Amino acid sequence: MDVTPYKPPTDSAVRPGYGKLGRPVNLKANFFKINALPNHKINQYHVIIGDGSRLTRMLVNKIWNSKELKQQLGSSWRSCVYDGKSLLWTKDDITDFFISVNIGNEKREQLIDFGIQKTTTINLQTLTEFVNSKYALDPHVLNGIMFLDLLLKKRPSETLYGFMRSFFSGESTFALGNGIEAWKGFYQTIRPTQGQMSVNVDVSSSAFWRDGSFLSLLLEYTNSKDVQSLTRIDFKTLSRRFRLLKVTCKHKNNQGTPLSRKVYSIQGFSSNRASATTFTRNNNGKSETISVSKYFHEHHNVRLQYPDLPCVVVKNGAMLPVELCYVEKGQRYTAKLNADQTAKMIRFAAQRPHERVQQIQGFIRQSAWDTDPYLAEYGMKIASSMTDVSGRILNTPSICYGGNSIERPTGGSWNLRGKRFFKPAGAPVKSWAVMCFTSSRKLPTVVIENFVKTYVQALTGLGIQFSQKKPPIMYADARANISESVKGLYRKAELVSKCPPDYLFFIVDRNSPEPYGSIKRICNTTLGIPSQCALSHHIQAAKPQYCANLGMKINAKLGGINTVLQAKSNPLGTVPTLIIGADVYHPGVGASGVSIASLVGSLNLEGSKYTAVSRAIPRHQEVIDDMKDVIVHLLQGFKASTGAIPQRIIYFRDGTSEGQFKFVIEQELGEIKAAFQKLSLNYNPKVTVCTTQKRHHARFFIKNKQDGDKNGNPLPGTIIEKNVTHPFEYDFYLISHATLQGVTAPVHYTVLHDEIRMPPDQFQALCNNLCYVYARSTTSVSLVPPVYYAHLVSNLAKFQDPTLDNDTDSVVSEENSEETVKPLAEISGKLKSKMWFM
Repeated sequence: MDVTPYKPPTDSAVRPGYGKLGRPVNLKANFFKINALPNHKINQYHVIIGDGSRLTRMLVNKIWNSKELKQQLGSSWRSCVYDGKSLLWTKDDITDFFISVNIGNEKREQLIDFGIQKTTTINLQTLTEFVNSKYALDPHVLNGIMFLDLLLKKRPSETLYGFMRSFFSGESTFALGNGIEAWKGFYQTIRPTQGQMSVNVDVSSSAFWRDGSFLSLLLEYTNSKDVQSLTRIDFKTLSRRFRLLKVTCKHKNNQGTPLSRKVYSIQGFSSNRASATTFTRNNNGKSETISVSKYFHEHHNVRLQYPDLPCVVVKNGAMLPVELCYVEKGQRYTAKLNADQTAKMIRFAAQRPHERVQQIQGFIRQSAWDTDPYLAEYGMKIASSMTDVSGRILNTPSICYGGNSIERPTGGSWNLRGKRFFKPAGAPVKSWAVMCFTSSRKLPTVVIENFVKTYVQALTGLGIQFSQKKPPIMYADARANISESVKGLYRKAELVSKCPPDYLFFIVDRNSPEPYGSIKRICNTTLGIPSQCALSHHIQAAKPQYCANLGMKINAKLGGINTVLQAKSNPLGTVPTLIIGADVYHPGVGASGVSIASLVGSLNLEGSKYTAVSRAIPRHQEVIDDMKDVIVHLLQGFKASTGAIPQRIIYFRDGTSEGQFKFVIEQELGEIKAAFQKLSLNYNPKVTVCTTQKRHHARFFIKNKQDGDKNGNPLPGTIIEKNVTHPFEYDFYLISHATLQGVTAPVHYTVLHDEIRMPPDQFQALCNNLCYVYARSTTSVSLVPPVYYAHLVSNLAKFQDPTLDNDTDSVVSEENSEETVKPLAEISGKLKSKMWFM
């Protein structure tokens, strides 16, 4: 049939007004007002360097600090603001030029071309008009913000280790293990806010490689007891981990004089040990083959202590002995931290709110904006105190459990004592079985039986009935294939109960990818059966509260509904509304696997039960390839489950930066609209698109104790939509949860497209109240559940990738990262209407 292409709007939704409900609250925000913008017109130039390829930060720094460029720019050199790539700004009028600069040394000249061409003039008055809603977002505004950001970075970049918008001195550190350190620094960025430009300043924590001896780092990273142990290490795998790490080679020439300090970039390791790795050199006109160890002995008078170790291969192809290499300070560790390192990082980064405020104020004093020569040159002035903001504390919703039980949570939490699920899983559990992946010596059968008894009692109290209260218990054969063990448990349950199992229960020793990944893959795709995993130490403890927590997951997996919002607390009302949550997962640096797009869609009118779909997409792609078909599937699922056709669609999209907002509107909204027309040319429900952002640095601090919790954080339900939000676009910050430790991070909601036009009070209440019906918890959560569920789906979908062996520590080479994407293994049709991902 003919389909009319959807033409997306060009701009985000404009704020329709402000909410009024809730108790007013006064807060402080870590935003600092820019009291005076530069009063000059700023000239913008396009920078040309050579042919534009292979521009490293080190090369650009050499060029920028070259004698030729300083002479060419004269007094303007110091005041120029350069982004290190292709843009340069200055208040001076500089004539376009094109010169050659020498980036070589005294022995060898190395010339590279450098030129600038004026492209435009920026009048920063447009920023003042923009924050007062009198000027639209255009290149002048974007370039003006970029210029201010870089001007603010200019001074700290001279003395600190800078990464994007974060800066570190390397003084506040903490060992995470395996040669990795946690550093604490500060983050700063320019933000357009209501009526003023502001600087957002926050504490920043990141992982870094420990500097010093590379040999010591290798020993620590590989958990090797001694150097001899390193000779048995697979250096091919390590090559990928240490690729591009910068090192210096510390040795002297044969006269005993230290060589000039040169920084090398690791490309890998030699396939042979240093004593057997050879190269050809010119020796008095004769070609000679010599080993690396012999060369360093003859040429540098260095006798290697460890000639049996391989060499470090650096960017120019040179071979350097490992023991002579030293890691440069200030290099971020970008791979995923292991569980122990992550726990240490969380403890290192956690601060009480008043400590966070003190540290931010300390960074402000350290930055000394009032004495910054670059800010002074341009006439820019920034306040030294945080911005006062007004917020509101929304009413806590009431939630329904079985037997007409109503709960009104306090402080964002409640408990299940004396409650039954709103809708327990239908038929009694007739068949299930338990498999233990630890030995019977560590976890005897009697211990498991005791846990099962407590577990069945707890779930029965919540409304889940069991026909089989004593399931068969098996121990997995450590030598057997995990897949066959899982299938064997299925057959055992079926044999004992004379019917297929309702679900399978697994006990694992540790929180690791295996056997968890294989269990989930087999159960979700091959067998089509819900599964539940539990750690062995919880089985030993057999606490009723833990069993009740498992019950929440099991009930949802079996098709039940744990709780719903009371009708008066549900802004959806009775209008059939499909709620969609979407997330795109990307593997970490060096990790194998494809990117995964996951979407969930509601299956009931209350918005508390969901189905899920995931798709493999090329690495780091944001586009969901067949999103139209996925949306059709979600629409059909809603109709099949409720008997109603959605009249409204609310699409929550996570993981997008502000630079991707236009893409969400143009691409994903277009796909949603195309799905409507695929179902019927006359079907056109109203759509609201809202992004959710967790990775930002806006933080809010209470001014009065009565407005905070026991830790000093704002209370759950605190919403901020004035002062530090966008000048005119529809956004707000929401704190919907309580934080056990540290400073509460709000979620930033931005409505990009709004056809439904719920009043602000109604939409804000929807976002807040949904956080109280997250099926895995008896606490309100920080993010609307459909987005949380999309995260869970992506985490499980990783195990459906047919190209992986489910080893999350495996790595991928650059050459293989762009292979054709193979589809994920399909979730069994038997699970499609259940929340199998819980």
